[in-house]
Amino acid sequence: MITPHRLHVTHNVKKPAAPRGGTMIMADVSGEGFIAGIFQGVVQHDHRDCMYHNGGITWLIDGETDPYAIRGHNMEDDYGFTWGFHPLQTHWFGVPYHVYENFFKQEAVVYRFMGPDPVSFSSSISMHVGTREDDTETVVYYYKKEGTTAPKINSPKKWQVTGPFPCKTKEQFEKSEFPENIVGDWGDSIKNNDKYFKVHNLSSEHTWINFHKLYYTSWYTPIALTEHSVYAKTTIESEQNKSAKIRVAFDDWITVWLNGGKITTLYHEKDFGSAEIPVKLQKGSNGLLVKYSNFHKIPNNRFWAFSLVID
Repeated sequence: MITPHRLHVTHNVKKPAAPRGGTMIMADVSGEGFIAGIFQGVVQHDHRDCMYHNGGITWLIDGETDPYAIRGHNMEDDYGFTWGFHPLQTHWFGVPYHVYENFFKQEAVVYRFMGPDPVSFSSSISMHVGTREDDTETVVYYYKKEGTTAPKINSPKKWQVTGPFPCKTKEQFEKSEFPENIVGDWGDSIKNNDKYFKVHNLSSEHTWINFHKLYYTSWYTPIALTEHSVYAKTTIESEQNKSAKIRVAFDDWITVWLNGGKITTLYHEKDFGSAEIPVKLQKGSNGLLVKYSNFHKIPNNRFWAFSLVID
């Protein structure tokens, strides 16, 4: 039997890539298929830290249908190594090229084939890798089922995001913060007392709103802040008054407001989960506000993103 899947390749180069805390796209695929292998090459120019402290790969999977995510940690971990690279080549992973002058001056090409355990997707996948100001090149091999594409769904594309706010306990998460009381557009920043909070304009990817590149640690690996929460707001358009459902996929804690009224607070303590929230949409524009926390809980490795769809 001839397989309905066909081999595809994506190739991306940045010379140099964005500074520490940035990301670059590795693959953005709509349809059904699976990731078969990944390659990455780096020539180090930023010598303040070792080249593989980039924050790893974030995999955003099937936002339109059955959302799930994989969060990497650092470059060597994504490719099956730990604490750096070693002169090793196998059928499934390896380092065919590695120059090591010292901890802060390296070059490498690494690969990983998924073999019998590929990363599959039913509707879409978006892969971003963390970056530093180093020359960076990536290749992704994937198989896609011919003729498939992501289904059309209703998901807000443009979001405004502000924060972060301390959040170690449920009491802190449930505490009302000033963004909850601001009606309309937030502008470029929000002033509360004598402190300004920057407002970020963020576009969703296959229904995913990803906070990793906005709020991350100041130490060597740029990983998402933990024990904090952020606010994100958007607008839902409706042609008529109607009942609908908000389908949200998340980890940790989330609160949702619609048109100024709180409709739910959800607590998810393990890995990654989803929920359907019944709502009443008004004809015209409906304001949606989300408060979202982040914690360091295995196995999500500080994953800080959620998926949202209107059914």
